[in-house]
Amino acid sequence: MKAGKRIVYWDTNIFLAWFSGKSPFTGVMEGIEETARSVDKGEIILITSVMTESEIMRGVVRPEARDRFDKLFKRRNVRMI
Repeated sequence: MKAGKRIVYWDTNIFLAWFSGKSPFTGVMEGIEETARSVDKGEIILITSVMTESEIMRGVVRPEARDRFDKLFKRRNVRMI
């Protein structure tokens, strides 16, 4: 990972909102989507806790959301810590 890139931390709740496309708070989904686009472009480094994976897999998420989660972590700029 290149030095100098902005680092963003996502908690499990952010992933769950991203998968569902819903948040009770105004503007949250727009921020999540903007961050996701920046990750896709390689502009930022996204990190999350290693606990996030077990929380996601234990939670009630659709199989396509689990697949999306797995694919995300194949990127060089997305890491579990």
